[in-house]
Amino acid sequence: MKLLLNDKEIAHFLNSLIDVRTKLDYPTPHDTIHSREIINDFLERDAKQKTKALKNNTEYVPQRFLYDDDGKKKFYNKIKKAVERDMHGYSRKIREQIKEIREKNFHGIHKNIETIIARLGKENILRKYQKSSYKNFVKGTGNNLTKNPILMRRKEFTNYKEDCLIRNTVGNEELLVTKIDNQYPMWFIDSGYTNFLEPNKKWH
Repeated sequence: MKLLLNDKEIAHFLNSLIDVRTKLDYPTPHDTIHSREIINDFLERDAKQKTKALKNNTEYVPQRFLYDDDGKKKFYNKIKKAVERDMHGYSRKIREQIKEIREKNFHGIHKNIETIIARLGKENILRKYQKSSYKNFVKGTGNNLTKNPILMRRKEFTNYKEDCLIRNTVGNEELLVTKIDNQYPMWFIDSGYTNFLEPNKKWH
């Protein structure tokens, strides 16, 4: 069975091959906001105690957590929570960066898909896609329908009598009408019509 790949699916696969880590803006000490607040608060309070002891000519006593087990535990938990909050913020920042970079890369690849395919070679791309673990809708579904699927570009599929798997109506109107009118075999995937219920298209 032929698995018909539109240019978007091919572009998504090519995009998955790009290592975005070199383009990430990694965190600086300024990103550890909550951890710095805890440390700065301690240093400020400790400095005040030292100043007060010096002013009153009394003995300086370190803050409670330095010698009290209960104090140590509370301070540890404060530090732990602050670090976790900073890490969550950092992770969110990285995820947002990756999403923005991948979206930008995808649009660039899709816009120049013909040039890219000509340079890399259509057969080479399809062979790599078939062997890779990356799955988009057509490949992922097709591999569950047949043992030996054949990947090919949608625009190169001309024998409408052949069995195939295709996604979306846009650009495929003639193929779908011909298949239905002549009762030719096919598998068809379309976007779910309840996608307004959630931000990502999970159902097709």
